[in-house]
Amino acid sequence: MEWLAIKVILNKEYLEEVAEVFNDLGSGGAVIDDPDLVEKYAQSGQWDAWEFPEVPGGKKYSVTGYLPVNHELEGRLENLFLILNEFKNTKENFSFEVDQTPVDEEDWANSWKQYFKVLKIGEKTIIRPSWEEYNQNPGEVVIDLDPGMAFGTGSHATTSQAMELTEKYLKTGDKVIDVGTGSGIISIQAAKLGASFVNAYDYDAVAVKSAERNVEDNNLSSTISVKQNDLLNGVDEKADLIIANIVADVIIRLIPQLDSHLLEGGKIVLSGIIEKRIEDIKELLNAYNFEIFESREKEGWFALGVKRVKE
Repeated sequence: MEWLAIKVILNKEYLEEVAEVFNDLGSGGAVIDDPDLVEKYAQSGQWDAWEFPEVPGGKKYSVTGYLPVNHELEGRLENLFLILNEFKNTKENFSFEVDQTPVDEEDWANSWKQYFKVLKIGEKTIIRPSWEEYNQNPGEVVIDLDPGMAFGTGSHATTSQAMELTEKYLKTGDKVIDVGTGSGIISIQAAKLGASFVNAYDYDAVAVKSAERNVEDNNLSSTISVKQNDLLNGVDEKADLIIANIVADVIIRLIPQLDSHLLEGGKIVLSGIIEKRIEDIKELLNAYNFEIFESREKEGWFALGVKRVKE
């Protein structure tokens, strides 16, 4: 499959907002290039561990989204430029440049490999790229992952926080629903931590394909069901743990569906919420009779542990 890589060079303060625009357009995720963050890794001594080729020069901040080259591409590009121009007219000091580059899926996957290394999340979850060697330690769960064109490697704050909370609250034998599964990484984690069954859903067909492949590579096809779906519309299953690592606008659409899919005593993990949207999420959760029992923040992204309010 062919893709179009669309790189938007812009002001640092709008990186997260434009990344959300790509999510809404069906990119399935976006790659944020923040030189300040790269410098932070270098100064903290993590540079060698990640094996970045070199520290990029200059101070260009950008967001890159990947859109499939199909009949929907023209309309998606038109919407992207409409939104960017609206931002330019309405937001203070907003300016942008756009570069477009055709990308073959195999070329994209191979270029990504230099950045994706073995990663530990939480106390015992290990993400192992399919091309990397790793000697498993006692008590660890190892996820073999090849993200392909679907985003979700565990390295971004949204995914790592969702996985940390999943590791913390999932109990052996739990039934799990993973909304917006992406690469399938959290579903695989849940299964390897002892979930009895996982229903994984994603709106994007590319993500579903990628998740199915990763589930098969981890020999979990009997435990994880991956389906294309719009959130929980038409879904009958209930779960002990519902996980949604998506963006705030989509979480807002999901919240009204949560109660009817949560088993008694169940918990919810919500991740992917930027700071300016956290109060909107909190207000809506309260309106639907949920309470937040844990909130954590990393790199400007929030993750929440949620349960029903006790009657």
